[in-house]
Amino acid sequence: MIQKKNAGNFLDFVNQFVLCRLEEYIPVAWNKKELGGWLLACHPSLPVIEIRNSESLHLGWLLGYPIDENKQILKGTITCDQGMDDQDLSRFESWLYSLGGTFAAIIILPRASRFYLDAAGSLSAVFHTDCEIVASTPTLIGIAEDNQALIDIMGVPESNVWYPFGLTPKKSVERLIPSHYLDLVRWKSFRHWPRAERLSIEPDTESTVQEMAQIITRCIAGVTREYPAYMALTAGQDTRSLLACAKKFIDRITFFTMEVPDDIGRLDFTLAAEIAQHFSLNHKMLECQQATEQERTGWLERTGYCIGGRVSHSFVMLHKLNPNYPIITGAIGSVGRAHFYNKFGATPDTRLTGENILNWSHFPQTPEVLDKASAWLQEVADYDVLTILDLFLIEQRVGCLATPQNYGNHWNVFTVAPFCHRRIFDLTLSLPYEYRIKQRLNVDIIRTQWPELLKFPINNYRGIRGVKKNIRRLRRIVGGYPIIRGVKKIVRRLRKANLGR
Repeated sequence: MIQKKNAGNFLDFVNQFVLCRLEEYIPVAWNKKELGGWLLACHPSLPVIEIRNSESLHLGWLLGYPIDENKQILKGTITCDQGMDDQDLSRFESWLYSLGGTFAAIIILPRASRFYLDAAGSLSAVFHTDCEIVASTPTLIGIAEDNQALIDIMGVPESNVWYPFGLTPKKSVERLIPSHYLDLVRWKSFRHWPRAERLSIEPDTESTVQEMAQIITRCIAGVTREYPAYMALTAGQDTRSLLACAKKFIDRITFFTMEVPDDIGRLDFTLAAEIAQHFSLNHKMLECQQATEQERTGWLERTGYCIGGRVSHSFVMLHKLNPNYPIITGAIGSVGRAHFYNKFGATPDTRLTGENILNWSHFPQTPEVLDKASAWLQEVADYDVLTILDLFLIEQRVGCLATPQNYGNHWNVFTVAPFCHRRIFDLTLSLPYEYRIKQRLNVDIIRTQWPELLKFPINNYRGIRGVKKNIRRLRRIVGGYPIIRGVKKIVRRLRKANLGR
């Protein structure tokens, strides 16, 4: 059962907001602003930037921590004359998505009012059409009733699934997913990216990799210019890519690794420590800790009971960090790796349906969920299979699972994902299919920015221990003991020659 809170109990809803027309929907003690009949209420921790034109006319707000092309976190008031036309906001959208960081935007014009997310929905939002409310999380729309039938079927928060395709655990409350804006006049979301006519393959992967690395580096530079920061470090390639792009700023960064009691967690803990020691990184190990029932309930309320699973228990490890430091995360880095294309075993001829998308993703196939999945697939029907599955990753897994988790961490000043940038997503979709399917992007970013980092394996132990891990993996995959015995023979020879360590 989703717990409802009174308006006075939202002081731990860090970096959250409500946009509405009625005062009664606004939490007490929050900062309030008004424009064109709209009320914007924000938790005191959330920065609000006024958008004005050259004549100082107030046009709307930017929320959060947007980073411009000059590596600056925008603040205060900005002047924007980028095509603020009621009939065509395409120039404004081009300017908006030149920004990186963590942000959302609200534009209030006489005949066109919209709410925009950043490229990945880092400052995620939900909306209630009948009550004309936009909020950071369903908990803040207390007037809405629980969708108990859907809650029971989804099994959240005890299960590891999440609410996809804009669904939430509340009736009439829908999540705004990335690549869409919310029309505040018609109260309907519209897809505005990608545009099929702009999709083309760029064979020069080297220049694409360099441009991506520059965008990632620009974000890290913007954050570390103003704050000492934390950056996650694991055995994986996403955090390794960030480390490579952060080479010039490591004196401003403390790296951290969370201890998780499983095989992947132990590998992260071991390899991250070895990397940190070898490159003299300032590194913290966060020992395993589980949230109390009260702490977990607070996390679920801040995320709107939309996500559960392990993260709702382990987030308290972040409380060991300095709350005044932002966290730079490798989230969204899997966008360039054809993640779901490979995971689902898809081919260019695979026919994608609501049924098989739900089955592959382990979502329940109820009429409500199936209708939503089918409607989303209809939106992207003009794209090829690989592009559709990359959009599924950005919009459903990132936008409905990864980024809403940011609200659960009420400890650190903010969280930012340098991979979250519209240009990075454009470049990703322009990479040759074979390149994406072979998952070469992250390794190439590391190779061009800090190649010495590749001396350490990705997602594997060093030396004989890593070879043994591969043997166990081969045994699971192949099950052919003659093959395994042959590999063991090679390992024995490597050990004798003192190689592979």
